[in-house]
Amino acid sequence: MKYKAFFLSLLSFLLLTGCGAADNVTPAEDTASAVSSSDGDQNEKSPLASFSASSVDGDTYTGDIFSDYDITMVNVWATWCPPCAAELPDLAVVYDQKPENVNMISICTDAGESADAAALAKQMVSDAGGDFLILIPDSVLNDVLLADVMAIPTTFFIDKNGYTVGEPHVGSDNSAAYLSMIDDALSRVS
Repeated sequence: MKYKAFFLSLLSFLLLTGCGAADNVTPAEDTASAVSSSDGDQNEKSPLASFSASSVDGDTYTGDIFSDYDITMVNVWATWCPPCAAELPDLAVVYDQKPENVNMISICTDAGESADAAALAKQMVSDAGGDFLILIPDSVLNDVLLADVMAIPTTFFIDKNGYTVGEPHVGSDNSAAYLSMIDDALSRVS
């Protein structure tokens, strides 16, 4: 009976906090200083701003994607992660309700494994009512942003120069909570 209670407690904890780190996310030696938090006054671009990654549609996007918005919400997820899949409808709502000066993208950590994996990621977002960009991480995204991700989903807020704003949010959440986090991140850069 004690083992059953322990197992149920452990399972509940894992479901509430998210899935473990993705297999293709590789740690870098010194990423903590590479993309340090923004204080709103930084004029130099971070190493994160130099990424060049493909989307699940095959288009290429660069770190310039950050420069047109005060804040970009970046949600890191995987197709095999139940909490990630469960929050996709809320992310679709956030994308539709976000302020004009805010962008939202996602990075699907396993979408680069095969064409089938990319198609699955695209289908999952579409089925959830989402229309946001899904990137396949390149080496810069892996080394600078994803290296410190210990569980997914994890959500970052990035300023126009490619610096993180505040602390990342680990675990899934609802649309109202994410919209509140966006407001908080905006207040930190304005």
